[in-house]
Amino acid sequence: MTNFKTLFTVSFVVNAIVTVYSRRHGSSKTCNSPHNSPQNDADSKSRHWSLLLRYLPVYFFGTLADWLQGPYVYALYQEAYGFDHHVIAILFVVGFGSSMILGGFVGGLADTFGRRRFVILYTLTYIVSSITKHFNSFFILLLGRITGGLATSLLFSSFDSWLIRAHSLANLDSFVSESFAAASYGNSIVAIFSGLLANFVVGASDESNNGGVVSIGKDSIIFRGGYINPFDCSIVACFICGILAASLWEENYGTGDGITRGFDTDCEDTKDKGAGAICPISSDRETKDMRSLGIRKTFGNAARTVFQSPKILICGLVSSFFESSMYIFVFMWTPGLKGTSDSVSEAVLPFGLIFSTFMVCCMLGTSLFSIVSKKNSIQKIGIYLLGVAAASMFTISFSVSRFATYVAMLLFEVCCGMYFPLMGTMKSKVVPESQRAAIYNIYRIPMNLIVVTSLLTNFSVKSSFLINACMLSLATLLQTRLCGILDTQTSCLTEDPQYEAVIDAVVEYVSDEDTKNAI
Repeated sequence: MTNFKTLFTVSFVVNAIVTVYSRRHGSSKTCNSPHNSPQNDADSKSRHWSLLLRYLPVYFFGTLADWLQGPYVYALYQEAYGFDHHVIAILFVVGFGSSMILGGFVGGLADTFGRRRFVILYTLTYIVSSITKHFNSFFILLLGRITGGLATSLLFSSFDSWLIRAHSLANLDSFVSESFAAASYGNSIVAIFSGLLANFVVGASDESNNGGVVSIGKDSIIFRGGYINPFDCSIVACFICGILAASLWEENYGTGDGITRGFDTDCEDTKDKGAGAICPISSDRETKDMRSLGIRKTFGNAARTVFQSPKILICGLVSSFFESSMYIFVFMWTPGLKGTSDSVSEAVLPFGLIFSTFMVCCMLGTSLFSIVSKKNSIQKIGIYLLGVAAASMFTISFSVSRFATYVAMLLFEVCCGMYFPLMGTMKSKVVPESQRAAIYNIYRIPMNLIVVTSLLTNFSVKSSFLINACMLSLATLLQTRLCGILDTQTSCLTEDPQYEAVIDAVVEYVSDEDTKNAI
């Protein structure tokens, strides 16, 4: 018999030890270049802390709104409104399809019209999605899934894009991985809190039938209370998120490829200039020209950039394969545990405790990333992370023991905790700033397509986990290739005798532009 309480306790203690160690030892991993040395001083750390204090409250309320919608959406559709499994599957497919299609086009406009504006748009679309949950109407709920899918794309693109650009503008690029680690760690805490809050507000309802929802009038399709309460809390979280974004964040746009990363060897202007050449820096005029582009051209330009650059394409494939396996895991972990050989011994699984253990393991993974990223390259860490994730999925696929299956699931959750700050940092290095939000949304298209396909097929639980294992194995091979590309480009740049002169020119340009903007 699997002792879930013991495994939670062990996970909690290990997480506490690793977290304390990660906070007490080491600092940001920075380059040895003299141009980066100012980022090591107390002033840089103070500015980084100030940036986090502005970013994290907005991000945490944004993710709180998202987490609150998860625990009871299926129960609301089935138990409260009486939809069968087929109809619910259609609603979920429409949500992922909306994220794939609308998110890919609309989300990319954040680069040209402003990331902060689209974070506020995220809150508005998610508020609409939450309001529709009050209606026992398939078509109104369908509208909610469409707006919810768009909101999800904005959540996973506009927030990260704003954060990376804010680091660049503040000359804090070496702190990007720390920021993503802090955001990922806090997000796990928010997830645990949201689950407890959702349970509390549902339990506060006086009604016990049909999920506690009650009609506001005779024959009315509008309902309140019970399973709808978490969605009302999500509306409040969205409202706070939007207010904080408007008051704490300055606007930033997708511009200045050369400034942001210091180099980009995949642009058209560097193909005939040899190693060490960098892209020209985007001007304000270019930014204005970008804003005049329509949705189709914005999406088309971003898609061409992805397919013309091997490193951008491979990074997107790695991201899609891992996140697809993560979503399939979310759908399948419950039947995966129920289908083990000792399932008869425990008729009811402690789902709340299991979810909390998953989140603790995510926090553990984030703390581990903070430790290993100080002495190892991000792309190389990714190879080992993906390999371990693939091994855990193979274990789940072939194991008949609940204990072995559950431990493998916990190991995968540790990988999830490491993945998000790792991928956020890696994307910041690979994706050009001028098209960041657009490309982030393009990355989500194959992921949504894979998830939709999995929802529409009748793969067994074990087959689904085996597919996950194969996707993660392929992602490991792709990550190995990406590691080789990035290591080669970095070596060419740092060994080029013109590199220091180029960086001096970039720094001088940035200083001049800052002076002009100040005037």
